[in-house]
Amino acid sequence: MSHVSTAQFAWSIARVSSAWLDTHAWAGFLIGLLLLALAAAWPELGPRLPQWVRIPKSTGERLLAIEGTLAALVRRTHSLAMYKIGQLRFTEPNNPLGQRGLWTAAPDNAVPCFPEFSGTEDIPGGLRIKVEQRFAMDCKSCPSDCDELRYLAQYSGSSVVYVNIEVVSSDRQIKDVFIAYVSGSSQPKPYADGVNEWSIGRAGDPCENGWRYFIHPLREDVACTFGTMAGAWSYKRLLGVRLRGSISISPIEFYAARSNSW
Repeated sequence: MSHVSTAQFAWSIARVSSAWLDTHAWAGFLIGLLLLALAAAWPELGPRLPQWVRIPKSTGERLLAIEGTLAALVRRTHSLAMYKIGQLRFTEPNNPLGQRGLWTAAPDNAVPCFPEFSGTEDIPGGLRIKVEQRFAMDCKSCPSDCDELRYLAQYSGSSVVYVNIEVVSSDRQIKDVFIAYVSGSSQPKPYADGVNEWSIGRAGDPCENGWRYFIHPLREDVACTFGTMAGAWSYKRLLGVRLRGSISISPIEFYAARSNSW
């Protein structure tokens, strides 16, 4: 009997509410707008509510939370599995091409070319390049056993950071190639026929003052570029780094994988 009386009471409430809304259409419209606004603001509003008034998470929300936790754990494990083996600082930012022969102008630069060099005020050891013409500079003094590059950068429309690497095929052929890292999130794509160069878009993680933090895992990047071609090329060693166009960049750090990583 209690169930029947409860149902009758709920039905009477619903009938009275419906009748009231029929005579006050504006209220129904206002309630609908409030519900829409609540739905739009819920992603930011929900986490701020006290625990005792929070709506239980759906299965999908719980799965997303678990995936986020696992992704963070994977990133941390990956970071622990790498160790720093070197750093390339710009000790003479006003004249990097004269920095003990570390940097040289690329062979395909425009002639004449007048790049402006300066240091980065907020990052010691960094470099800022401003140039209107086609310009790039190379550094061949990099640790060859590097597995990963890390740096902060502010990209412009012309900015490209290249790695010059050596790759090896499944039948032990070796060749010298380039991977171009451009700003954005574009998928890996070959330059021309892809025999000697591929590009990868990478957005980086946002930091203060417009800087972004970039990590380039060389083995993985070779696998999704040259590794997809005939010969199943894989990463062998780092030969150098090239900077092209106008860019601001921090010291470049080189990391290698621990052989006993867990």
